[in-house]
Amino acid sequence: MVAIACSSGGLRAMRGILSALPREYPVPIIISQHRGDTQESYLPALLGGWTPLAVHDAQHGERLTPGTVHLCPAGRHIQVTPAGTLRITDGPRINFVKPSADLLFQSVADVFGERSAAVILTGNGWDGSMGARAIRGAGGVVIAQDEATSDYPDMPRAAVDLGKADLVLPLERIPFALMCLALGTEAAAAAMPPSGAKPGLNL
Repeated sequence: MVAIACSSGGLRAMRGILSALPREYPVPIIISQHRGDTQESYLPALLGGWTPLAVHDAQHGERLTPGTVHLCPAGRHIQVTPAGTLRITDGPRINFVKPSADLLFQSVADVFGERSAAVILTGNGWDGSMGARAIRGAGGVVIAQDEATSDYPDMPRAAVDLGKADLVLPLERIPFALMCLALGTEAAAAAMPPSGAKPGLNL
């Protein structure tokens, strides 16, 4: 299970990751992005045009599907359940944000444990840092985008300082890391699209 959090500057970062993953990526992906209501209608189509993966706004009760990007609807919270379905709620903001990556990451840690990965991308604030700690405590892997490639480095910096990220990577190397976690290093290198960044990753 891969859960991704981003805020300001997140569109470019999401494009960089999703465009480099192959159609056969064998793991479901959930994205929690702080976005305004005006982005509600076009974001799935926009991201879907950049990736071979299926992309859509998540629906309450739907099942997680490998090779699919489940986007948290704007102004909602998203969590996973032990039954492998999604819970969409309209609760209050958590630490001033909605959706809350911390809420998502905590649920992923509880359900998937060591089979989970959290990715914290560019954004303001510290959302995701406490949830990243939960992922790591459950045996999962936490990846933070490095400051050099982050338009707004607060969120990934907080993940490093508070959540203690396992890997701090430039944006272009994150897709290969996700492939390695899903398939192993050799299989990932063989499966990545020709444009995907492969070298120099130590897992």
